[in-house]
Amino acid sequence: MSDASGNLGEGSMPRDFGDLFEAAVGNAPFPFQREFAQASSLPQLVQIPTGLGKTAMAVVGWLWRRLSGNR
Repeated sequence: MSDASGNLGEGSMPRDFGDLFEAAVGNAPFPFQREFAQASSLPQLVQIPTGLGKTAMAVVGWLWRRLSGNR
């Protein structure tokens, strides 16, 4: 999965969204970020205060959905 520095090995796919998120961002995901990545459909609006990770939610969540087949 990831080495001691948190980097994913070449060609490895994390089994959990939290692992991918931590490797990409350096922090564990907030519940709203995890829910976005794992929901069966995407929300039309995300009301979260500025600075709490909406961009990370969208980018890493989109990547997780693509890699895991949940489009």
